[in-house]
Amino acid sequence: MQYIVFLVIALIAGAVLPLQTAINSELRNAVHSPYLAAMFSFLGGTILLIALSLTMNHTIIPDRSAFTKPWWIWTGGALGVVLVLANVILMPKIGSALTVGLLLAGQLIMAVLIDHFGWFNLPVHEISLPRIVGIVLILVGIFLVQRF
Repeated sequence: MQYIVFLVIALIAGAVLPLQTAINSELRNAVHSPYLAAMFSFLGGTILLIALSLTMNHTIIPDRSAFTKPWWIWTGGALGVVLVLANVILMPKIGSALTVGLLLAGQLIMAVLIDHFGWFNLPVHEISLPRIVGIVLILVGIFLVQRF
């Protein structure tokens, strides 16, 4: 039962992506800059995360041991900038469905590669024919959504 709850949460979180993209695109129009729009988007998220961290963890300072970990664990925010900027720039140019579809395809392809190679200390799940077919079906779906 708990696994199903996690699946539902993932589905709901996925539904947030096109909402965030549309909202940030409108913010871009208001501030006349994709970079300012992304900055204000992250600022809002940062304020919320500070409040959540103070509420849930009672601190915003990580344990010292976090600073002994690999350097790349600190790059998630920079990668998030790439995603948010791509959303803000692409949505008005290619539309919501194509933007989100291609982002989803890119995420799935990278996720399969991460699984296959066990990058970032994750368990290995080798690339298989069904996984490749799944990616191809996603790409076909994106084509159909865009074409019709």
